[in-house]
Amino acid sequence: MNVKEMSRTRLAELGLSAACLSLVIAFFAIPPVLLSSLNNSPVGLLFGVGIWIVPSLLALITLYYITSSDRNIETYILGGLSVITILTFLLNLRTILTSPGFLTYGGRGAFFGPLLTLLIGSLIALVVLTSEMATVFSNRKLTKAS
Repeated sequence: MNVKEMSRTRLAELGLSAACLSLVIAFFAIPPVLLSSLNNSPVGLLFGVGIWIVPSLLALITLYYITSSDRNIETYILGGLSVITILTFLLNLRTILTSPGFLTYGGRGAFFGPLLTLLIGSLIALVVLTSEMATVFSNRKLTKAS
């Protein structure tokens, strides 16, 4: 499938899938000491916002995309993972907003919730990218056979 033939929704889904997997790779590639030193920098802010926003946007766009596509095993897997990702994001948001001193917390440690959302979102990204690669390879086989 050519990029010109893809819908904007599918392109956004593929872009967010790549961004989500890139965030996972970056998170596990950066040593924890360096991650904590990025806390007050623009890169750290961008990284933090990405961990919160990218998986949630990917889940929402995936839900939108699968509502307009044919039902198969892939849509059920993506739908389930998307719902779990959105619910995890909402639970994280509720936890942060209801905790005492959420804007003034100066202690040590980290909140694990967004990382869990990122990991679930990366499962969506893997399914989306694997599906797209399978579609591309099957289209190539069909054009070679013709």
